[in-house]
Amino acid sequence: MKLIYISVICFYGISLFASESSSVFSEVLPRGSKFVSPRFEFRFGNSEVALTYDGKFQVNGTPMEDLALGKGQIERVWRAEHGRDLLLLCEITDGETGWGYVFRLDTHHWRSKWRAELPGFNLAQPLVTSRAIYVAGHGFIGKLNLRSGRFVWKRQGLYASDHFNAFFTPLMRDGIAYFPEDAGKQSRTIEVQDSSGKILRPELHPCATLSAGAYGAPGCPEK
Repeated sequence: MKLIYISVICFYGISLFASESSSVFSEVLPRGSKFVSPRFEFRFGNSEVALTYDGKFQVNGTPMEDLALGKGQIERVWRAEHGRDLLLLCEITDGETGWGYVFRLDTHHWRSKWRAELPGFNLAQPLVTSRAIYVAGHGFIGKLNLRSGRFVWKRQGLYASDHFNAFFTPLMRDGIAYFPEDAGKQSRTIEVQDSSGKILRPELHPCATLSAGAYGAPGCPEK
């Protein structure tokens, strides 16, 4: 992960350590396989947490509220702490397409405070600050309000308009959110004015859409 940050620093002259107080989610690696009791296991404080591919949730061996994933199964999981709450990002697939969810869980009762749906796969490792979570994936970038779970702003249609397929972890500094593309030597970085969601650079195709708050902006038609 250090190589990612160094490449961004060299190109844009920004430093992760000079950014506002923030942290990244940690990936939880699965144990087993999809056919032999697959589980994502980790510790939260003094608790042993286990999550299965179908969203069943256990704490210290006791079943808790399922994550209600519907028809999908979990492929990847990231986690972070926010005070006494647990933040989870789950990448989901149904075998044909993919999407994701971000959950904020109250660890006193182990119940979900909110759930936010992410409109794509190839999800990047999220960045969390004191007030927001920055997320990205196939054809989209966005900022979630940490308190409510609602999108503050979200840009969709980025694959159809400008072929953004995947991103590295977002960065924040001086009111600008940086979304570095994961595309080898031809990678670009989207710079966004954090307060408004306005794209500062690069110039994107007009059909890439900005959705402020409400989920589900149409984006560009797939070619």
